Amino acid sequence: GVFVDHYEQLSQAPFLLRADLPLNKVCGFQNSLNNQVALSSIFLDFGCGRILAGIEDLTDKTWKHICDQAAQNDARALLDRAPDDFRARNDVFGFPLPEWRIIHQIKTALDPDNIFSPGCLPGKV
Repeated sequence: GVFVDHYEQLSQAPFLLRADLPLNKVCGFQNSLNNQVALSSIFLDFGCGRILAGIEDLTDKTWKHICDQAAQNDARALLDRAPDDFRARNDVFGFPLPEWRIIHQIKTALDPDNIFSPGCLPGKV
């Protein structure tokens, strides 16, 4: 589509951050993000309040800070792409939420052998 060049650029980064925010908080979060990490590319969708950001390097501490910033902005941040060693140390869905327990119970009931989409739910499930 029209944005194929932007998505191609995003696909080259080792980390791909997706943040969903209230529309009036997109710019503030994006400015905060610019001050924290080296972005290789960024795509702002003001129509739905989504930010896609390609990040070259991300420390555990910086990821926690991004999650804090997201929470303060009534947003959710997650990493659609991250290296395996980073995933082993961090939950790419951000800080745990109480409702995740229900999601885990449903997943266990419907997929007791963990066949479908392992590792694709919050809480490393």
